[in-house]
Amino acid sequence: MPCYEVNLISVEFKVNNRKWLEAALKECGFTYWKTHSRGNVIEDVTFRIKLDTGVVEMDRNPNTAYKVNQLKQAYTKQAVMEAARKHKWAVKMNSTSKMELRRY
Repeated sequence: MPCYEVNLISVEFKVNNRKWLEAALKECGFTYWKTHSRGNVIEDVTFRIKLDTGVVEMDRNPNTAYKVNQLKQAYTKQAVMEAARKHKWAVKMNSTSKMELRRY
């Protein structure tokens, strides 16, 4: 029986805008680095994002899944904020995960 085992799972995370992703990583306070030797990859200590396929590889630790979900929310927030700026909408944050957009 092995005394040490690493289990990985993968999650699809469609990353279309690298600028939004890097802003979301900074907002979440993650330390990350870009790996070009493995392809177009952004890595954190506990997960790896393959930008060409949009797949996130991570271990099975529940804390890692929480971090990836936090990153997804921050990425979505970046996309919404960009759309709001582009279309001149007013943005009101109702909670950490709910936003209200209005156009006057």
